[in-house]
Amino acid sequence: MSEDRRFSVKFTASAAKGYQALGNAAKRRANSALDALSIAPGIGMVYGPYYEAARLPYEVRVVYAGNYGIYYDYDNQKRIIYVRFIEDERRGPLKRLSSRIH
Repeated sequence: MSEDRRFSVKFTASAAKGYQALGNAAKRRANSALDALSIAPGIGMVYGPYYEAARLPYEVRVVYAGNYGIYYDYDNQKRIIYVRFIEDERRGPLKRLSSRIH
């Protein structure tokens, strides 16, 4: 696929902070996942947690890179992926994304 057909990836401040905190191996996995998303952003699943406390007020998708979830949405027309946050999935489900929900 030509490079100009890829989606560009933009990080929110929260996602950039999460990305920078990743170790080398986790960063490699995240980069692989982001590369795949830039080609096919619809591959992630719609985030729909069982716990009401973990729900977001808007729809995002999630793709997993090892122990980390990359939560994002995308704009087909602008060809941009917006990475909203990167979370360690080993955290308790009620604590995950808690700072973003309230």
